[in-house]
Amino acid sequence: MDGRVTGWVMARPVRASLVFEPSAEVLRFAVEQATLLWGGQYQPMFRPDDLGWIEEMSRVLGVDVLLALDPAAASERAAALDGYHWRGRDEWGPLAPAKDYVNHRLLGPERLLDDLPRGSWVLPDWAAGDPLDDLFRVWFGDYGTSPQGVSLQSQFAARATRVSIGVGEEVPADAASWMTPLIATGAGIEYKGVSPGATFVVVEPSDPESLIALWNARACGAPAFPVPVSYEERVITAADAWLQQIMKGGRLGGWTTGDGMPLGPRIYVWQATEAGELPAALVELLAGYGVAPMTVSPESGQELARGWYGEHPFTTNYMHTFSQPLEEDGRVVRIPVPAVGNGPQNSGAPRGDVVAVQLNISTATGARPDWTFSVPNKRSYARLLLKYDGILLNFERPVDDGRVLSVSVGARELTISAVPSIAIIGNLLDAPGWSARQTPGGIFVTRLVERLGGAGSTIANQPGARAALLAVARSERGLPSGAIIQAVKRWQGSWPVPPWGDAAGYPADVFQFLLRQAILRPVLPIDCPYCTSSIVFRPEDLATQMKCEMCLREFPLGLALGKRPNGRNEWLYQLAGHVGHDRLSEALPVMATLQVLCSRSYERGPMIPYVLGWAVKGPQLDCEVDIAAVLDYHGIPALVIGEIKSWQGSVDVNDLNNLKKIQAHIRGQGVECFILASVMRELRDDEISALRDLAQHPPNTILTGSAIEPVLPIVLTERNLSATWSGQNHPTHWSPADGVLGLAKESCRANLGMTGLEPDPDSEEFRFRPIWSSAVPATADPHSPS
Repeated sequence: MDGRVTGWVMARPVRASLVFEPSAEVLRFAVEQATLLWGGQYQPMFRPDDLGWIEEMSRVLGVDVLLALDPAAASERAAALDGYHWRGRDEWGPLAPAKDYVNHRLLGPERLLDDLPRGSWVLPDWAAGDPLDDLFRVWFGDYGTSPQGVSLQSQFAARATRVSIGVGEEVPADAASWMTPLIATGAGIEYKGVSPGATFVVVEPSDPESLIALWNARACGAPAFPVPVSYEERVITAADAWLQQIMKGGRLGGWTTGDGMPLGPRIYVWQATEAGELPAALVELLAGYGVAPMTVSPESGQELARGWYGEHPFTTNYMHTFSQPLEEDGRVVRIPVPAVGNGPQNSGAPRGDVVAVQLNISTATGARPDWTFSVPNKRSYARLLLKYDGILLNFERPVDDGRVLSVSVGARELTISAVPSIAIIGNLLDAPGWSARQTPGGIFVTRLVERLGGAGSTIANQPGARAALLAVARSERGLPSGAIIQAVKRWQGSWPVPPWGDAAGYPADVFQFLLRQAILRPVLPIDCPYCTSSIVFRPEDLATQMKCEMCLREFPLGLALGKRPNGRNEWLYQLAGHVGHDRLSEALPVMATLQVLCSRSYERGPMIPYVLGWAVKGPQLDCEVDIAAVLDYHGIPALVIGEIKSWQGSVDVNDLNNLKKIQAHIRGQGVECFILASVMRELRDDEISALRDLAQHPPNTILTGSAIEPVLPIVLTERNLSATWSGQNHPTHWSPADGVLGLAKESCRANLGMTGLEPDPDSEEFRFRPIWSSAVPATADPHSPS
């Protein structure tokens, strides 16, 4: 089958966070730059002094790049945060002067003005000496005096009414409904982020840091209205109209007490000034409508935007689906890029040129088996993507289900590459003293998995198929088709999955599948007519004149065939590659486990990055992990590392201790990590005891904003590995909404006898520990093929 990648692609603005030490001069520059950008009103502004806060809020808001607007060392450090860096400065920077030809500046709103609704287009102006000068800039936007600003203001003015606000005059009552230059930057965008809620922002109009709070309320998607202290009478009429509009839209209702009793309307008030009483005019306004104020700091207000982990907050109509063939050895795909806006493609006026193109990859077939297009949503992988997708990109980063990269607005296609799974998994160990590689045995199992249909194939989960493969591996000369089909029939159990399979025809279907995959090869047994030695020949080795390997005499092929009893000459079947029974019995449980992990990721399952036979070295650690796979957990990666046993050998304390050391290191890198134990049989008493000890004091999840949950081990047995997806023992039925966390929890219930969770009294912080049943978990049929 030819390789193909399918999904959808969307062009949207680059979401850039502007970082600088607050000052009136730099704030004005930041506002001017944002007014000249598509999506400018949604570009947040950050102080550079708290890198942790910047990184967390940038993740929550889906920021693509961080841009330093001043030369402060702290601003430069913020702009260099891993996964947020724009490659290029000066004329190659995102805020370089606009040109009338292809350039590196971010796209402006010029070609999108026609996408805005007709109505109250207003170009406000005010005196430069007005005490609310900087507030008006932040509120309405400012084109500035650059060639792009002059050009864009001219285009906007042709559609707008000019409204002058005199010094000391009130802001017109309908100001909240104006289509201003700053609001125009949101053309073509539907903001779907988690909004902090409608808010009044109390600001000190001469304090840049206070005005940044107003900016960020709006940048986070909140309907926001400013109330300048000492000048509230200039905005109170407009504030009244805005509040009525918000109440009419139902934005202030729905509040209840802890016991479910309804409360009256409430509104957040961000106090971006020194703590104190709210302006009297605002208090009176709210009281007149029976609205209760909830005063919060700007930092607390921005935290209300938390909760977004999946799709980007920006959605545009500039998108389409794609289904493109793979090129270059199953590694590269070319994807068509949608056009942006309905305006002229090249007006000849100065403009920006760069947009973000967001890819969602739903399926990828035919890719190289040890490469994947599914790169986990972790910022540090930006460097890895740039390495494989091209050095000319200004930025690229992974997102849930895909990636975002910079593209010229005039481009009509882009090229992306798959990435080696070993590089993705190894990135999580990136620290001094740690290293990893794939073992030769792991490479062999990876190739065998691919030969048997790939990571999504269920052939290793089917007891009948396993029995047939193992029977062939045990035979010296091979088995006839009838014996292979009988082995499948004897052990087929509940397979195939009804009603999509024919139980009677299933054994023959499995045999034919193994033939199609070329894992079974035909050989012809021939007896030497002189010494009677039995020899098997592959089809390509057959000739009219044969030579006996034992007596070294030559004989005609027809003579040997004619001397067979009754003239019968039945072909036998052997495993390709001389795969022995022991090696196969170790490989099949690994493949079955991999398929179960893939089944938790639905459509993306077969694309998950995984490494089989992962040799890890670290401080006082040198071990081999049977499987390492990156699963998706609510839009962020979770690594699963596991020990897998067949019918021989046990998962012991040493295995689990090694996995625990790796888990601690991975979690120290800020990535969730789950330990897995999987056996192609039922658990032995010593394994149950060791796994219960491992789970007795589990760490809490490190996912920011999540509920406190224990990170329990994932435990799978033959019942789970051999179940059809519709069977009650298949893990897809275990808390699917909870993802890998639910998989771990329910596997401990089913296979370790966990009956619940309770607070751990031995922990210094609040943690849960399992409650165990005294009964041993139920076992399945002990007569599994081996």
